[in-house]
Amino acid sequence: MERAIGALFHDVALWPILAVAVGHVGAILAPLLLLGLRDRQLRPAAGLLLFAGLTAAGVASELRRERRPGPVTAFALLGWGVAALLAWLAARHGLF
Repeated sequence: MERAIGALFHDVALWPILAVAVGHVGAILAPLLLLGLRDRQLRPAAGLLLFAGLTAAGVASELRRERRPGPVTAFALLGWGVAALLAWLAARHGLF
């Protein structure tokens, strides 16, 4: 996974693909954030826990192997950040 995600960060020609991938992660997580945290629905909250666990496992694996944050950590932070921003915008403007 580190090799595939790392290529997206290191090759400038692949940055549009990185933006689309981060946007997709945000689009998947934003409704889960809204339904799981705001509306307190059980299934979306379980999905959030699953995604959070997978994120933590990927970041921990990278930190254990590389001894520093790298592309997987950056991708995770970008994805969760975009999701939080999208969820906030949707809640604020009454879109969801």
